[in-house]
Amino acid sequence: MKTIHYFGLALLGLTLLATSCKEDPDIVLEPVATLKVLKGEMTLPPTGGEASFLISAEEAVQAVADFPSWCHVTVSGKERIDVSVDPYGGLESRYSGVTVTSNGETCYLTVHQFGVQVSLDNASAHLGNQALTLTRNYFSNAPMTFTSTVDWLHPVSEEDGVLSINVDENASKDYREGYVKYTCGEYADSISVVQFDPVDAGMLGDYSWVCLNAATNRNLTLNSSFTLEEDTYYLSFVSGTALNCKTPVRLEGFKLLIPLGKAIGTYTARKVEHTVVPVIALTTTVAYGEAVTSGYYTLEFAKNDSGQWEARTLAEPASGNFMFGAWEASDLSGQSAAASIPMANIVMTHK
Repeated sequence: MKTIHYFGLALLGLTLLATSCKEDPDIVLEPVATLKVLKGEMTLPPTGGEASFLISAEEAVQAVADFPSWCHVTVSGKERIDVSVDPYGGLESRYSGVTVTSNGETCYLTVHQFGVQVSLDNASAHLGNQALTLTRNYFSNAPMTFTSTVDWLHPVSEEDGVLSINVDENASKDYREGYVKYTCGEYADSISVVQFDPVDAGMLGDYSWVCLNAATNRNLTLNSSFTLEEDTYYLSFVSGTALNCKTPVRLEGFKLLIPLGKAIGTYTARKVEHTVVPVIALTTTVAYGEAVTSGYYTLEFAKNDSGQWEARTLAEPASGNFMFGAWEASDLSGQSAAASIPMANIVMTHK
């Protein structure tokens, strides 16, 4: 009798529990996801390539790319979405979404492809007339091509990251310039190579510097010389014993760049030595406060009708007139306007 009694109690408890679950409106059974992403990151280079998303699904899987023209997807069973992308030459990254569906469930994945990236020192090379080889290191994340615009420059890249430019001898000794062009996808740039030796060209020597003295409106003539000393070019000015100036200058092809704002010599007036600094006045009426004291003043060399080298002011010089400003002390104090020589219409002719 006791066994039957306990069995009856247990049966009654199960009945009550079942009735309670059925009638409770707060209990909701969530469906278990059957489509899962195990590896959802993908980045590919501009050269193109293949990679895969890893997934887990119980039912058949479908996948569609947003940009099927370059992003191609293939379903591999219920475990993998294979992706291949075409080579890309753009400079900006590009993206394509991939929509994956299975058993009424959807997930969205992203394919990232880098744009081309290039780093190369393309500073101009100013060379003499001898044959030599230039070397440039570079980086790119896609194949690069190198071409020459002239027959005397020969670019060669035998290993990744190193560009060699073989330069032929300049037998004519005339000024010449060529370019090595390089491209990577849509990226394009060039390196300028100049061959010119002013010594071989007979450019160095003594010159007559003629200009308009803007203060007196009369022509002024100074003795000058263009020299090369220990790989540095110098321009000197001498006028009797009063003016004695010498300054290092830059030569870029036929352009002569005279630095401004640096003391270059002395000017003696009434037995007082003044410090001479080349500046540019913004007006023909010189005002020291309006002078530009940094940068370069540019002249350009060319041969005249007599076959002599001449250097003239460029058509678009820095604003205003080149001038010598003379100060009574080396720290540029005690300035003396009477010692300044504003110059315009400069012509430097080889003697």
